[in-house]
Amino acid sequence: MTRKKLLPRIFAIFFIALILASVIGVATLAQLSGKEARRQLELETQYLSALLKLNNDPAAYTHLFEDRITLIGHDGKVLYDSAVPAYSMDNHALRPEVRAALTTGRGRASRLSATLGQETHYYALLLDDGKVLRLTRKGLSVFGSLALFSYWIVPIIACILLAVFLLRERERSQKLRREFSANVSHELKTPLTSIMGYAEIISNGIAYAEDVPRFAGQIHREAARLFNLIECIIKLSRLDELGEAEFRTAFEELNFEDLCRNVLNELEYKACQYKVSLSLARTGESAVLWGIPYTLHDMVYNLVDNAIIYNKENGSVTLALHVEQDRITLIVKDTGIGISAEHHERVFERFYRVDKSRSKESSGTGLGLSIVRHAAELHNGTITLASIPGEGTELTVSLKKTRHVMLNRNNMA
Repeated sequence: MTRKKLLPRIFAIFFIALILASVIGVATLAQLSGKEARRQLELETQYLSALLKLNNDPAAYTHLFEDRITLIGHDGKVLYDSAVPAYSMDNHALRPEVRAALTTGRGRASRLSATLGQETHYYALLLDDGKVLRLTRKGLSVFGSLALFSYWIVPIIACILLAVFLLRERERSQKLRREFSANVSHELKTPLTSIMGYAEIISNGIAYAEDVPRFAGQIHREAARLFNLIECIIKLSRLDELGEAEFRTAFEELNFEDLCRNVLNELEYKACQYKVSLSLARTGESAVLWGIPYTLHDMVYNLVDNAIIYNKENGSVTLALHVEQDRITLIVKDTGIGISAEHHERVFERFYRVDKSRSKESSGTGLGLSIVRHAAELHNGTITLASIPGEGTELTVSLKKTRHVMLNRNNMA
């Protein structure tokens, strides 16, 4: 089987595995949530029955409970309901939870609404005066949870399908695309394996109840890592496959200084987490140029994000804008761990990581500087790197201020 035919199968297997693992995880969590809701409903019913011994008017306690309260006579007539007038309700004598309560002292039932994707839980308790107290709580059913889950799984699948389509669209870079596909498969496998492992533990009932939230959190983090990776792949594909007509109309006049400040504001919280300070300085006239806004934003964002991640505690990231007559130069300088000389030529390659352990801890994809290089080339700009291990790194991007459409875009790797 050729690699050209193998690539779609790899992604197809990934789609199926991701969907199955996610569905199992969501369904299991929904079942556990329903079980906990029924337990809480029972406790609250018992608590309210104790309060009614002090004051037999249930209306006095409705503000204490979020659940719907219903008081039913021994003949099934509704005497009080916290949601609707009691006289408008049918006789409840034949309701399974009410019948069970009148017979055994307590009863429970759950009814599914297929149209709304909700499951309604009932718990009924026979009071000393022969009346039945019932509390009602609504929640998402397993099907409802899966429907809610589908709202974000569908965009992820769509993004991956778009990535596959773009990778197969042109014949000019077959060798690069084969290497790219192999790297993608490897990068996707790690978080997917983790998702499937935790989901299997939950679905098999092996996990303790107190461990389920932690496992669910891990599933969420790994799914976010997958989404981040896919998002970077889509950005690179968009840069590679930007149509000529779209390319010519995407440029607009923008203030590059404002764009840089917006990026610093977006990353301020992350910088605080890493205990890194951010600053911006400008020399020269107004920093206005022609460019593609979202592409330049991604470029600056990845430069600053990398400078934060690979910095030292109490370090700094400094952005300097030098505005000249026909170009703007952005210098991003950090006080981080630096990059050895043997890595300088390869740091802009896709999926290349200098410090793999730190990149994994920070959910890095190895695509950030590749996006930076592509964005600079798309604007006929240049990028240079200077770094000393242990002292820091300085990346310099030079962009033309005037609108200038790239004529030789096919040389972009």
